[in-house]
Amino acid sequence: MQQVDIEKVKKRESYIASEFYRVAKGALKRSNFAETRSSLEEILPEVPVGDKKADIVIVGKQYDRRAILLVVECKQRALTAFGRSYATAIQQAWKYAENLDSRFFAVYDGWLIFILQRYSPYLIGVYNAELEKELTDSMASELFVGLMEYAYRSKSDTLSSLPRPRDPELVKRKMLPSIARSIARYELQHVGVGEVDEKSVENKARQLTEQWTKNMSL
Repeated sequence: MQQVDIEKVKKRESYIASEFYRVAKGALKRSNFAETRSSLEEILPEVPVGDKKADIVIVGKQYDRRAILLVVECKQRALTAFGRSYATAIQQAWKYAENLDSRFFAVYDGWLIFILQRYSPYLIGVYNAELEKELTDSMASELFVGLMEYAYRSKSDTLSSLPRPRDPELVKRKMLPSIARSIARYELQHVGVGEVDEKSVENKARQLTEQWTKNMSL
């Protein structure tokens, strides 16, 4: 008889996505931001986007108008090539956000959650959200309300209170540079600067990394 490796299964993308969905559902009714009459309406799994599917889409309301608050791409935690793995997942989440007209998107691996927006400075924050530890209904509610607050005033005390990465140096040195290069290349390709050379990408990526590191006090 085959034995189930429970710990191995719990590291898979499908498990991570199902747990985030469960926790987000638990935060649904308590996630409200009075200043803009914002609230959550529904948490949707596997939303079709072209020939692919966005793992989780958070649908909200603002001033009684329905709008997508957040698109979440879940992934299995990378044990090597941290930066490239996250950069690829972020590009995928960005495409989903563009197609669904969501300002905010995220990548979650059962350990860290990266929150971004489709406009400069792009990266809003990196937070510890380990399964069965920090990722709770309460944390999810703070995350969603924090994004509602950020959408209103481009800053958020609520987001600032979320758990910081346990290993900030890993984030700073192994993840952010690759993510910054990916975003820099994407930005330069879409502003009509002609052929994008690697020096321009590196310069822009360095600026982004420095800005993110300063903003998040890493």
